[in-house]
Amino acid sequence: MNAALIRAGVTAFWLAIPLSSAFAFDPICVTSQNTAWALAPNNGGPCGSTGVVADPLVPARFSLAEPATEMALKPIGDFTFNVPFTTPRGYYTIRDEDSVSDYIVFGNTAAGGNGEVFFYSGMTPRNLVGYANDGVLCTEGTSGCVGSFTIGTASASISVLAASDGETHPFDPFGLGADYSDAISFSDPAPTPEPAQLPVALAMLAFAVYIRQFAAKGKA
Repeated sequence: MNAALIRAGVTAFWLAIPLSSAFAFDPICVTSQNTAWALAPNNGGPCGSTGVVADPLVPARFSLAEPATEMALKPIGDFTFNVPFTTPRGYYTIRDEDSVSDYIVFGNTAAGGNGEVFFYSGMTPRNLVGYANDGVLCTEGTSGCVGSFTIGTASASISVLAASDGETHPFDPFGLGADYSDAISFSDPAPTPEPAQLPVALAMLAFAVYIRQFAAKGKA
């Protein structure tokens, strides 16, 4: 292999490095804005890029303790992300036997146009104009219910698992050993191919094509 061929390969590799950095994504992090919704154990740890206490989605689970009385107004779950959603804004409902029990509302309403998910429990959200009705997530039986859906981002599909209790207690959908009123988890089960690897792969492909062309000329 001659010196020109080696220089071409080295140049392609080093050019790919700054390009890969330009395409890289920060970890996806989520923060509960309501301290009543406590972070469950065994999450991914602090995500320093946001400047606040947050967790990477590997996964992040939050729970709302059972209120003192059934008539107590449950705190709204407000979960903000450090990335925007690519899924159009919408909402799901959780139903009991004869009415809507909860609303799960999502859209790019956090600071900077980033994603935000609300868990409205036992009350009607303030305004759903412009939000798509994505259907019933689950229907509560005596033991409650759990439902899931997916929200897209530029780098991954976030799986959202929402749970609401029924009349039977304790309600412990995540197996945390306590009685919860509601719970929600965010995870990243299906990341897209890492964008940072794309420029490197293209550079190596171009180098391979160059080698084939060089070999073909040598045989001619």
